Amino acid sequence: MTTLSLLSKGCLHEGQVYSSGEKFQTSPCVHCVCDPSGQVLCLAGACVMPPCVDAVNDPDQCCPVCPNGENCRHSDGTIIRKGEVYNPDTKTTCMCPNNDFLFSTHSAICLVEPITEKPVFTVDPVRN
Repeated sequence: MTTLSLLSKGCLHEGQVYSSGEKFQTSPCVHCVCDPSGQVLCLAGACVMPPCVDAVNDPDQCCPVCPNGENCRHSDGTIIRKGEVYNPDTKTTCMCPNNDFLFSTHSAICLVEPITEKPVFTVDPVRN
């Protein structure tokens, strides 16, 4: 009988009793409230794609985090920090796209320097 009187003034969730109107979290992503009717109402947080290629799941955070800041990846596997430039060779400059990764893969964009000089051809003298 004591349990019933407690529940009439609150909620029982996963073996824990909560007061009517009390808010609690069952995990970093799940927020709950005990409503006046004795039901537990929970909402799970939604995560957006993290702005990095090396995101990790932190048990204290709801969504994956970027321990090395915002970054992207070159096709050769090199991770480039947002705002930095990577030169895989003397003619190529790569960087992360500046669109906050809202609708992109985390691939670097690269510009290849065009050939600006006309090629010089030489002819070997004819040997006799």
